[in-house]
Amino acid sequence: MKKLLLVLLVAGIAFSGCKKDSKSNVTLSQADIAQVNTQLKGTWVFPVKTLTVVDDSGKPLLPGQNLPAAAFAFDGLNTVTVRPDPTTVQTGTYALSGTTDGKLNIHVVYADNSTQDFKITNLTGTSLTIASSEPYVYYHDGVLTPTVAVTSTAMQRLNSADINGQLVRVAVTHDSAYSVKVYLIHGGASKLVDSLVNINHPYLIAVPALAGDQLKVDVLGNVLHTAINAYVDGLPITGDISASGEETVTTNGWIISFPSKFP
Repeated sequence: MKKLLLVLLVAGIAFSGCKKDSKSNVTLSQADIAQVNTQLKGTWVFPVKTLTVVDDSGKPLLPGQNLPAAAFAFDGLNTVTVRPDPTTVQTGTYALSGTTDGKLNIHVVYADNSTQDFKITNLTGTSLTIASSEPYVYYHDGVLTPTVAVTSTAMQRLNSADINGQLVRVAVTHDSAYSVKVYLIHGGASKLVDSLVNINHPYLIAVPALAGDQLKVDVLGNVLHTAINAYVDGLPITGDISASGEETVTTNGWIISFPSKFP
């Protein structure tokens, strides 16, 4: 079961009627575009993507849920490189514009000619956050309610310290006390790498690994408040997740790979 499907089922909801956000754009001057592109240029890694379902007033109906996310690299002109995992390199184009609510919009055209629009909600020298939204129908207790599914992806600018060789960085966050175990599976043998009980702070560990090893993370705590992410050189490692009761597990282990090239 994929993570997104898992989130929807765990929450006890169903979505339908999806369509793209159609808010109008505002033309930016060439000087404005050049200035934003200068700030945007670079490689943005360690993506953390959150899905939040809100009503028409912007009130969240469910806790924000952790989703798989891709890293991005912008060339400062019109080319974007998308890295959904350490070995996949997808090249597309992008264009900047303003929006009627005062945000900056990135219109991305992917290699398969599909498109997606993101609002820049934060851009500094070291951090970038982009968001997208789509209308959905929220079904709960027999009632259909029009809602909006908002995804927000926070990233960090790549620096040389992030290129750390054969290390996998594991990050777990939770909003209350939780327990975590990290296993590395090599050649079919599972080894417990680390274990902590009843912690109430973000968990972070760097695990030495080889390509083809599998990463298993087991978290005890409210599944709707559990976020598990793993990275190689800032690029995300993803896989299936299983959740039941108070336990969230990276099922079958996430297969570790290392990038052959970096944008």
